[in-house]
Amino acid sequence: MIWNKVTGIPAAFTLRYGHEYLLDMYKGKLRPVCAEERGKIHTVFTEQVKKHSQKPEISFEIIERLYPNERKLELYARNYRDNWDCWGDEVQMYQ
Repeated sequence: MIWNKVTGIPAAFTLRYGHEYLLDMYKGKLRPVCAEERGKIHTVFTEQVKKHSQKPEISFEIIERLYPNERKLELYARNYRDNWDCWGDEVQMYQ
């Protein structure tokens, strides 16, 4: 998926990189997406940046819609997310 960040930081004051690639990976045999969601989700979406390197909420929603019954893992997570395995040195667990 491609996240159009609307804004971006110009690298060395040259070009303004206003997008980011979000990878959707799986392990083992290819799992088909949820039948009800086939063809409904576009690979490019626009969402404002919130914090440095924080993934947009819509990216999680898309994955949950496409694979409702599969286990999910977020690498480099900032916060714990229900029903996901979250790995990262900044993960904030619920108190």
